[in-house]
Amino acid sequence: MGNENAFKELYERYHFRIYQYIFKIVKSKEVAEELVMDVFLKLWVARELLPGIEHFDGFLFKIAYNKSIDFFRAAAKEKLFADILWEKIQIPRRQSAPEPAIHFLSGSRFAGG
Repeated sequence: MGNENAFKELYERYHFRIYQYIFKIVKSKEVAEELVMDVFLKLWVARELLPGIEHFDGFLFKIAYNKSIDFFRAAAKEKLFADILWEKIQIPRRQSAPEPAIHFLSGSRFAGG
């Protein structure tokens, strides 16, 4: 029960920040919500390792980043989904493109894994 209460506290503390971070990368509310659940599922599965994590914030946001990139990798394999995603992440010319979107669009991030 202690693990569940601690996990609930972590979820409540970090959920919105992780959502915002992922949303900035993927530009989709639905995808961001799904990836947040994936992040916390991964955290739950690895809960025995958490006491040894020195920089928890960095660890958690790295999981979120990796889940976001995994999403782009999976999307790049599906032509229709990649086309829809391309339209979704278009950014007005006056703004700079976020780093993950640049890598996704250029294909360089996915050529070698």
